[in-house]
Amino acid sequence: MLEAIFWFLGGALSYKIMSKLLGVSKLIIMYTELHMCLLLAFKMADDNLVMTNKLKDEISDDLQGKGLENFNGFFDEDALNVWRNLVIMNIITLTPKYFRGLIKYQNWNEAMLYLRRTSKNVKFK
Repeated sequence: MLEAIFWFLGGALSYKIMSKLLGVSKLIIMYTELHMCLLLAFKMADDNLVMTNKLKDEISDDLQGKGLENFNGFFDEDALNVWRNLVIMNIITLTPKYFRGLIKYQNWNEAMLYLRRTSKNVKFK
C-alpha cells in the first residue's frame, strides 16, 4: 500500500514537472514566433521609409519652388538610423526579463542578420 502511494506521488510530481517544462517550452516557441513577426513588421516599415525617402529625392526638385522646402529634411538617413535604433532599444527594453536571453542582437544590422538567419528555421502558421 505504501509503495502504491509513493508511485502515485512520484507520478504526480513528474507530471507536474513535465507539464511545467512543456509549458515553458511553448512560451519560448510562442515568444520566438512573435518576436520574428515583430521584426518582420518593423523591417517592412523600414523598407517603406526607405522607399519613401527615395521617392522624396525624386520629386524634391519639383517641390523646390512651391513652398515645400522643408520636405527635403523630413526623411533623411540620420532620422532613419535614429528610428532604427529606437526600435531595437524598445524591443529590448519592453521584452520581459525572462525572455531577454533570447534576443541575440544589439542594433538594427544585427537584428536584420538575426531575422535572415532565424526566419529560415521558424515556420509561421
